[in-house]
Amino acid sequence: MILFLDIDGVLHPAPLQGRDAGILCHVNRFESIMRDFPEWRIVISSGRRLRNGLDVLRALFPSEDIATRIVGMTPEIALTTTFWRQREIEQYLDNTNQKTIPWVALDDHAGYFTPGLPNLVLCNMTMGIDDVVEAQLRYKLSGLGLKAEHMNDVVNIRASSANMSMPAHRRVW
Repeated sequence: MILFLDIDGVLHPAPLQGRDAGILCHVNRFESIMRDFPEWRIVISSGRRLRNGLDVLRALFPSEDIATRIVGMTPEIALTTTFWRQREIEQYLDNTNQKTIPWVALDDHAGYFTPGLPNLVLCNMTMGIDDVVEAQLRYKLSGLGLKAEHMNDVVNIRASSANMSMPAHRRVW
């Protein structure tokens, strides 16, 4: 099982606009969440992967138990491709022969993914991980007892209907 992780707008608000005080301010919260789901590996899907190697990205995580679970980075594809972040994830899964395993993407840009993608947990980029995102992420990572072959196809009707009363940036699709 793989969590595809964006960094900017997820582990800290974006844009930082020259502020260093808020950088990676949610990394400890993220690590705490992931400790409750030790079976999930992490693949970096953030644009930071284009400027930094895997070891540099692992070093952003203060806890070795989480850093060692970062197993890769998504490949780069053309930004002109429709839903390019999702396509990068799919390409990673194809390249690593893992197309049938459960996956979740934690990101702050809905437009990088097919509308209604049930695998996406969406952050408000100006906040990053907050209580609502944490609850949604825990819900997705728990799998709700679903079998791996069905996880990508599940649409949570209750969450979807509850989402309609939320601002668009808070909705889980």
